Amino acid sequence: MADARAEATAVLSLAWPLEVAVALAREQLGRGRALRVLTRGHSMWPSVRDGAVVTVLPLLGAPRVGDLVLVATPTRLVLHRVIACDARGIVTKGDAAPHDDGRVPREAILGRLPARWDDPLRAVVSRFAGRPGATAVGILRRWLTG
Repeated sequence: MADARAEATAVLSLAWPLEVAVALAREQLGRGRALRVLTRGHSMWPSVRDGAVVTVLPLLGAPRVGDLVLVATPTRLVLHRVIACDARGIVTKGDAAPHDDGRVPREAILGRLPARWDDPLRAVVSRFAGRPGATAVGILRRWLTG
């Protein structure tokens, strides 16, 4: 997958119109290329800060609880953590968001962040303890890892 990261030349902004952003993401990731994404908002704080540029890789295999994924919802693109997976789809939620995004089909997942962003513990805490618990885990992890 190092080749895909090296080819990440396109930069997508989550602030772009949905149709444009989804088309670029599908085209770039569908070709097996990585995509750089300019984030917007505080829903993933402290994992991903507002204005950060992250690299999204093509989705290979099934998503897992804890993965950070780029998802096309009916109204917007989100970069959130998978908190539940089953045959009907996935449920995502921002680490600092008070509510989940609802269930979306797996086809709505455009790509995932590299493995260093995986955090099953934060996904479980976020799902059951909500924002304060997930935020506390995020701050502690960031403090411990520098």
